[in-house]
Amino acid sequence: MAYEYTRENNLRDSVCTLIKKNVALDDDGVPVENEPTKTEVFCRVGSIYEKEFYDAMQAGIKAQYKVVVFAGDYHDEKVVEMEGNTYTVYRRYYTGDNIELYLRSDVETWN
Repeated sequence: MAYEYTRENNLRDSVCTLIKKNVALDDDGVPVENEPTKTEVFCRVGSIYEKEFYDAMQAGIKAQYKVVVFAGDYHDEKVVEMEGNTYTVYRRYYTGDNIELYLRSDVETWN
């Protein structure tokens, strides 16, 4: 059988931390940020394809990685910590039981 290229061939297994900000209302109804919720999950990490990279650059985004996590582990977190670095999710794409998170390196610009 001939080798068939798929989107999943260039991914490596890793662990990342999904971070979600917790905002609550105080007694006066003013939003107050609490300690963020951090969830460590297994993931598969890959590089951004050339087209994705250049499309993101045209929009002013510095695309870095594609991370695939189980959709049940993802709860709309906007920040991902991986290998000592922090990234912001700029795009999501559901693929069956998984979700592809596309990460940018200029953190905290989109919340």
